[in-house]
Amino acid sequence: MITVIGDVVVDLFVQKSGNHYATDTESTITTKAGGQGNHVAAWISSTGEQSTLIGRIGNDVHGEFLIREAKQLGIRLALEVDQSVETGKIVILVDENNGERSMFNDRGANKYLTVEQIEQVDSIIQKSTLIYISGYSLFDPLTRKAVEKAKELAEKHHTPIAIDPSSTYFLDQHHDYVNEFIRGTDFLFPNYEEGIILTGKQRPEDIMRKLKIIVKNPVLTLGQDGCMVFHEDRLLHIRGHDVKVVDTTGAGDSFIGSFLSQYSKSSNLKEAAQYANEQAAKTVQYIGGRPDQ
Repeated sequence: MITVIGDVVVDLFVQKSGNHYATDTESTITTKAGGQGNHVAAWISSTGEQSTLIGRIGNDVHGEFLIREAKQLGIRLALEVDQSVETGKIVILVDENNGERSMFNDRGANKYLTVEQIEQVDSIIQKSTLIYISGYSLFDPLTRKAVEKAKELAEKHHTPIAIDPSSTYFLDQHHDYVNEFIRGTDFLFPNYEEGIILTGKQRPEDIMRKLKIIVKNPVLTLGQDGCMVFHEDRLLHIRGHDVKVVDTTGAGDSFIGSFLSQYSKSSNLKEAAQYANEQAAKTVQYIGGRPDQ
C-alpha cells in the first residue's frame, strides 16, 4: 500500500477563445476532481497498486463529490472533514494552442492539515510500503508541521518517502527549506524548472548529479522529452512520446503515481520510468488529470 499525503480539491477548467475584458467571454467550464495528492493516489490505484489518501476537505457539496469520485477509483480514504472551511478549489485556464494551464488556487481546507491528524494515521504510515508527500504542504507553516511529523513517523517505521516539489512559484520562495526537508529521502520528482531552482544548475545531467547527492533516487521530468533517472549507477534519459497535447494538468501527477505503482511491483527504476512516461503521454491528450475511465 502506498500512502499519499496532499491536497484534495475541485478543479474548474475554463476553455475559452479570447478574452473580453470587463464583459462576457464565451467559454466551456468543466468540474473535475483534482489536487496533487488526489491525482497521485488515483494513478497509483488505477495502475494496480493500493493507495490511501490522507487529506482534508470541507463539509460541502464539493467535498461529497470528491469522496464519491475517489471511492469509484478504489482509493482508500483517510480524509478529515473541516466543519468551518470549504473544500479547496482551483480555477484552471487552459491554453487552446498548447494545452498549458494557468491556475488560480484556493487550497481551502487543505491548508489546515494538522500534526494531530497525522498522528491519528500513524498505523497507516507504518503499514505502508511508501509514503508520498505533496510539495504544496511544504509551503504553508501549518501544513509544514504536519508533513514534518509524517516524515518523522515514516523514518521511525523505515517507510520510504517520495516528494514532489510541486510549484516553481512557491519553491522559489522556500527552496532552502525544501532542500533541507528532502535530504536523505528516497524519491524526488522535480520537473526541469524545479530542478534548476533546487540545484542552481542548468543542464539536466548536472541537475541530476547534484540531486543524487541529496536524495537516493532523483527523477527529473522533462515534459515531452521524457525523464532522467539513475539505473544501476548509470544516468539514463528515457525518451518521451510525441502526442497531441490537449491539457497538461496532472501530467506530472500521473507520471509520479504510475512510476511509484510500477516500481513497487518491479523495483526497477528504468521500467518504472518507461511506464510512467507512457501513462503521462496518455494523460495530456484529454482534459483533466484523472485516469481516463
